[in-house]
Amino acid sequence: AAKADEARGLEGWALMRREHAPPLWRSLLSALYLELMGGGVYAFGVYAPYLKERFGYSQGQVQLVGTVGNVGAWFLLPAGYSFDRFGPVAGIFVGSGFCLLGYLLLWGIVSQRVGGAGEYALLLAGAFAAQHGCGWWDGTAVPMASRNFPHDRGLAVGLIKGFFGISSSVITLLYQSFFRPDIAAFMLSLALGLPAGAMAAALGASLAPTKGTAAAPALNLEERARVVAVGYGLLALLVVYISSSSLSQKQQNRPVLGLLLIGLLASFFALLWPIKVRRMERILSRGGWSDNGGGGADDAATASLMSRRGGNSSTADGDGDAGASTSSSAAALASGSRVAAFEQVLRERNFWLIFSVCFIGMGSGITLINNIGGLVLSLGGARGQQDTYVVLISVGSCVGRAGAGLASDQFKRWPRANYLLANSLLMALAQLSLCIPNLSSLYLSCFLTGVSFGAYFSLMPVILGDFFAGSDFGKVLGAAMMAPTLGSLVFSTFLASTFYKWASPAHAATCVGPACFRATWFVLAASSFLAAQLSRKIK
Repeated sequence: AAKADEARGLEGWALMRREHAPPLWRSLLSALYLELMGGGVYAFGVYAPYLKERFGYSQGQVQLVGTVGNVGAWFLLPAGYSFDRFGPVAGIFVGSGFCLLGYLLLWGIVSQRVGGAGEYALLLAGAFAAQHGCGWWDGTAVPMASRNFPHDRGLAVGLIKGFFGISSSVITLLYQSFFRPDIAAFMLSLALGLPAGAMAAALGASLAPTKGTAAAPALNLEERARVVAVGYGLLALLVVYISSSSLSQKQQNRPVLGLLLIGLLASFFALLWPIKVRRMERILSRGGWSDNGGGGADDAATASLMSRRGGNSSTADGDGDAGASTSSSAAALASGSRVAAFEQVLRERNFWLIFSVCFIGMGSGITLINNIGGLVLSLGGARGQQDTYVVLISVGSCVGRAGAGLASDQFKRWPRANYLLANSLLMALAQLSLCIPNLSSLYLSCFLTGVSFGAYFSLMPVILGDFFAGSDFGKVLGAAMMAPTLGSLVFSTFLASTFYKWASPAHAATCVGPACFRATWFVLAASSFLAAQLSRKIK
């Protein structure tokens, strides 16, 4: 029976090579909506000020809630092990269980149905479970897209990560349209809506075979044009719509804007149809993408990548496939990747360089995300005003994720490590701009920080896939995603909270003035310059 099921799966994917067939595109759509549901990890910025105001928690206590949630969101090793062993569907259902439990617990606390002496501990547990569930969806969607699009990894990962980046704005806009200021109803909607959406996305989740004629092919020029024009085009439209809609309802809820947003999100189903976009095909062909799914610049980049790696590492082609299956090795090498077992990857210098750069860069972005409410208040802003800045960070994150993924595939002659270097310099500039104590300049600072922060989340899996794709890639990615977890702990919980406390008057719960966060931004800017130097050592 198992062999018959495998044969039917191979037959379905083989059909995909002859037609514009649904398995590949359904899996991309599934990954897109999984990342949308996974954006629940960023809902903390909406309800964090409420925790401080309603329950009287200190800035350090609120930061700890955010950090515990971040630990849950990016503790992806269990999701990686599950993906490598059981495939995508199991991880989707596990994540749904965690998310349901976590947000129900948070709903019970904010609605005062749950409380008592252990209220704060339950709050921490709820934040961890809710965001850990969202993390399982992210830990499923990214390896699924990487596996199904091995020749177009940057294009696919950039699109789904862009969706993940804009998801916090989607959630914020839905809150503004339907729920504000009812935090309890908002939490209940997340508890029920996010798992339901993820389980619906599981209907399209599947993995391409890694052997024979049914193995995932490279996209041809027409298909790449469809992804860029339809996928990235709709994503850009979504960014513009959310930005304008959020600004137009800063004070008054407008449910019609939320309904239009839901309709726009549904329009991504257009990816399932073989839409021909001739103008985009001409643009991409001039940029170096050919119609043979792997020629031109792609072949040159792959050859260059392989020549730089040959014979210089313990995980080169001759030795590195010991821990991977033969079929996975073939698929990985076909896409220009080097196959290595998980234990071998952890001994690789390049892995830890990538980890360190992302630890600094992602941690810097998380520090702003977790502290945006306190930052706005310290600069004289009103309560609730942080919603607009949260949207700008999310919009920037979407632009960074989509742009980094698309550019790293379009311009493959420029080593992807150089994108990490440029992105670290952008983060340093963004952190320096945060030192300007002005709510007007904060708009640009939030957008730039979001762009750089989001770009890391596309560049990390794409670069790791270039070096270490194979049957253990889920675990590799899960281990690397500990970088933002540690970054949140070190920079947001410890560094920012310590400087905030030092700048606060004695016995005051709230700090007011530019000194509250200025030292934090200076330290993060210097750290980002260090990350840029580390990026130069990735070979």
